[in-house]
Amino acid sequence: MALPSSTVKQPAAAALLAAASLLAVALLAYWYVKGRQLDQLHRALASRAELYAATIGGALDKYEFLPLAIAQSEEISTLLEPHDAATVAHANAFLEDINQRAGAFAVYVLDLSGTTLASSNWRDETSYVGQNYGFRPYFTQAAAGGIGRFYGIGASTFEAGYFISQPIRRGGRIVGVAATKVNLDWIEHSWRTPGAAEQIWVRDANGVIILSSLPAVKFNLLAPLSPQATKSIAEQRQFLGRALPILPHKVLQQFADGAAHLSLERARDGAPGASAEYLALSRHLAPLEWQITVLAELDQVRAAAR
Repeated sequence: MALPSSTVKQPAAAALLAAASLLAVALLAYWYVKGRQLDQLHRALASRAELYAATIGGALDKYEFLPLAIAQSEEISTLLEPHDAATVAHANAFLEDINQRAGAFAVYVLDLSGTTLASSNWRDETSYVGQNYGFRPYFTQAAAGGIGRFYGIGASTFEAGYFISQPIRRGGRIVGVAATKVNLDWIEHSWRTPGAAEQIWVRDANGVIILSSLPAVKFNLLAPLSPQATKSIAEQRQFLGRALPILPHKVLQQFADGAAHLSLERARDGAPGASAEYLALSRHLAPLEWQITVLAELDQVRAAAR
């Protein structure tokens, strides 16, 4: 005797329902684990961003005193008065001795026209002595009575660095500028681990990536420059006319705290690679108007959730 069709269909429907339930449970478990992993990664990135920011801040703070110490030194006073070759030679030797102990890239003194009168690197082929840096904002800021801070590629050495400056005052008047250049390459090198799934960037106030754990990303942008920023960079000769390309990327999700889920090419040594998804978290670096961003590939999150 044939069974009713409804009786035959019941086991099949039950099996289908059970399979659907298992799939739903598996999906819920996947999204739960993925959510927890993302939350843990988010917290870890925040912690690392704070650590990297403190490292950079400490490295820069170490040299804040140097131009001020030079500006207040009696050894420099005679250099900014009518001077002869012997005075310049004495100032060069004085600055060279200071920098051997301080470990900056260079320390130097400029007159109010922006011309370098003496420098710790006076022996080098790329000596600053006689060079004019009146176009650089660290000079104009200090000449106006403030503290100058600037990152750019050196017009004499063609090496990028961070510049700090202070006005030199005598008798209540500003008579010159003391400046220090600091090389930050060692920070980038400390970030570079072969095969690392993490990237670290520092962007300046205009959004240019000025420090990076990945050399191929350095001096890239995430968005086009404004006309004002383009003009300012050109006038200051900040990057000596080099191209500042847009880094190919796509923001997939923006979080309330400023973190972002984005897609980015895995560039290696200048060569484009396959795209990968990252969680990116940024922190401000005061008082420089810089921003440090730490990015972690999300492959590890997906793998843990499987």
